[in-house]
Amino acid sequence: MSLRINSWKKVATYTLWIVLAALFLTFFLRVALWEKDYYEGKEGSERAVAAAVPDEVEVLDETKPTEEEVAEYKVPLGLPHYINIPFLNIHAKVVTVGLKKSGELETPNNIFDAGWYTDSGLPGQNKNIVIDGHSGGPTEYNGVFRHIGELMPGEIIEIVIAAEPEDIVYRYHVVDNKTIKLDEATDFMRKNIFSNSAQEGALYLISCTGEWSNVQNTYLSRQFVKAVKI
Repeated sequence: MSLRINSWKKVATYTLWIVLAALFLTFFLRVALWEKDYYEGKEGSERAVAAAVPDEVEVLDETKPTEEEVAEYKVPLGLPHYINIPFLNIHAKVVTVGLKKSGELETPNNIFDAGWYTDSGLPGQNKNIVIDGHSGGPTEYNGVFRHIGELMPGEIIEIVIAAEPEDIVYRYHVVDNKTIKLDEATDFMRKNIFSNSAQEGALYLISCTGEWSNVQNTYLSRQFVKAVKI
């Protein structure tokens, strides 16, 4: 009799563990599916609040430099020092950027800085100049190039080159301003900015724009402003 009772106790214990495991698995799957549906539902919506940043994504600096910090900023002679866009009240530091391991163009760590691509040209050369900048940061702050999509043909962009005894200012005027879908942006740059046949010493400003993708963790379009030297 006692053996039969012990046997039933074991069966009941095993059954309880199986039920608990099934409940836990069901809960886990429901949470995972809910999260998937939630983010897919947000795909293509404008980002309004801070999004979770994966560990492998570099956290951007949203510290706005003071006027004194901007004025005291130094770069080697001959390199871009500042960019000025009077229409947008932009007077920003220019830092150097390269390429990511993925082959994508790097962007400045600080959202208020502009980035000159070191393999692009300089004023006076017959090689296209590429300067990029953020449209925004992880929170509600606007980046340096948030509003470059508003630049109309004829607007002035100044590239300030570090020199002695004083910096040299090169003036460009906007001739084109277009929005390109993210999946077409790389091909557009390859054909229109970086190809040998496209080299004309023009200035290109690049920034993210459009709708935010939680799935791809980026904006779904790129803004390209083209300007030529005056």
